[in-house]
Amino acid sequence: MPLVHISTRSDKEPAVLEAIANGVHRALVATIGIPDNDRFQIVSTHAENELIFDQHYMGVERRDVVFVQITLVRGRTPGRKKELYRRIAANLAADAGIRPEDVVITLTENDRIDWSVGNGVAQLVEQGESGEPSARLDSAHAGVDSPPERVRVTADPDWYESAGISLGVRVGNLVFTSGQAPVDGQGRTVGTGDFEAQVRQALANLSTVLVNGGSSLADTIKATVFVTDIRQQDVFTRLRAEYFPDRPHLAETFVEVSSLADPRWMVEIEAIGLVRQS
Repeated sequence: MPLVHISTRSDKEPAVLEAIANGVHRALVATIGIPDNDRFQIVSTHAENELIFDQHYMGVERRDVVFVQITLVRGRTPGRKKELYRRIAANLAADAGIRPEDVVITLTENDRIDWSVGNGVAQLVEQGESGEPSARLDSAHAGVDSPPERVRVTADPDWYESAGISLGVRVGNLVFTSGQAPVDGQGRTVGTGDFEAQVRQALANLSTVLVNGGSSLADTIKATVFVTDIRQQDVFTRLRAEYFPDRPHLAETFVEVSSLADPRWMVEIEAIGLVRQS
């Protein structure tokens, strides 16, 4: 369920304002899969001096900006977000005559528990975004809060997307990563035959996933390291001290395996990270 706040100059005709609101909603329906009747929008008009923006920031030439602020439940992939931006700009150009250069969009994500759409009830927790009742806890758990929502952790580019594997999953205040291999953003192996180079690439990937999930290497509480040659443990130990500054509070398992998913890989690392509440 998105909440949309559109801000623009007060000199626009009502038909233009309606076209802007319609164009934003159609883009949301097409890209993030909300029902057509899931529509909650605020349209605000302002005097010209109340909308302040740089006319040339990041090389975009702006004249008459339309601000589109969208709050929605977290979990959409970077690819979907980019497509949403593209469609909003295209719809506003086609339907309302708004230059794409003048469309400024921001997304703010939150959790299902952060929404109530009436009656003082958290409908998205009890019913889900589709409006259909969600699975209830059985009677043995009566009176206990529902389990925390699982949120997929992504990156752009997502080096595991083609394999259908999540880079990680955030559950409550923990981030669980998939095993991070020595691959670049396109999934290509890095550092063939060079154990240290592969460890550094795997740790860089691990850091990206943890940070995107709200954690970090410094907040890692458990790591499992898979290697194809146990004799490389001293090398990893040296690098671990460089990448994990809070080593005394890091639980670790170091395992030798006969082979990893790609025979060129010499190491793979998975971790659990703590999300520190602000």
